[in-house]
Amino acid sequence: MTIYDDITEKIDGRIGVSDSEAKLIESIVKDSATHIETGCLWGGTAILAALAGAKYVTTIDPMKGGWWETGDPAVGKKPTPQIVTENLKRFGVTYSVQVIMQPSWPFPFPEANPDSFFIDGDHSFQGCFTDWVIASSITRHYVMLHDCDDRHPGVQRVVDIARHTPGWALDRQSGSLVLFVRGDAWHPF
Repeated sequence: MTIYDDITEKIDGRIGVSDSEAKLIESIVKDSATHIETGCLWGGTAILAALAGAKYVTTIDPMKGGWWETGDPAVGKKPTPQIVTENLKRFGVTYSVQVIMQPSWPFPFPEANPDSFFIDGDHSFQGCFTDWVIASSITRHYVMLHDCDDRHPGVQRVVDIARHTPGWALDRQSGSLVLFVRGDAWHPF
């Protein structure tokens, strides 16, 4: 059984990435000392990162508005901070996952220098672009943008801008997950 299969089977809620996207995330975070995410939902990708080998995972989400208010149509209920906490306990990752309940900007850790950064928070152009500016300025190796598809034109616009950001290159795409690599990044895969 893969990490993704285990999470899919046991999580209260769902993991918001596909199997192929999960494999790409796993290959990137397995050697990461630190991994930051914007957007939490049920905690699935933070759990994935911790189980795949990232030593310290931080997920930042105000846990209100958007999906938090309308509920998740895939599972028919609203995520809550309590469910996220229980999911972290269920998978035994409370020691390595820190949940910050606030917006991602202003960014709470301006001196952070994570190995990888996963953007899956505010899907508006302004929200996603702000997350990209923060991530690309502090991250050592990898920035992943999620939901890069026709349903999310704001995220698509950010991908187009990110392609032209000096020092970063589009490395690959898996489903709606796009990976950007800093020019001098090592490749674990």
